[in-house]
Amino acid sequence: MPPIRRPARTPPVVFDDAVWAEDLARAPERGREVALAARDEFELHGVPLAYVRGCEVEGPDGTRLAECVKVYLPAASGAHGMVLKIERDRTNRRLRLACIAFGPRHPPRKSRTPPVYEIAHIRLGGSRDPH
Repeated sequence: MPPIRRPARTPPVVFDDAVWAEDLARAPERGREVALAARDEFELHGVPLAYVRGCEVEGPDGTRLAECVKVYLPAASGAHGMVLKIERDRTNRRLRLACIAFGPRHPPRKSRTPPVYEIAHIRLGGSRDPH
């Protein structure tokens, strides 16, 4: 019997605790539950590559996320998402992913909560109104 292969994963994901707390404060209870479970898994084991999707260099809403990837939460088609920046660890020069935003992917128009992509755009130095 051939050995069981684990699915390929990204390097572990790093989180800024202050930014993470800010994102969780905006999230509804179900969003927080999904986010916390994902963080536990991603910090230890990375993200399953099957869940990782590329971000558009420039989105239709004007967001610029060229060096980023995204993950839908819950996996595959969830209402929430995480934007991860591809970067090098300064100590060992290995690639890693840094979580730069968590939030709703496409909140209702009436919602005062911005989409996760807009939050990530702003944190990367983009303007507050990417449109």
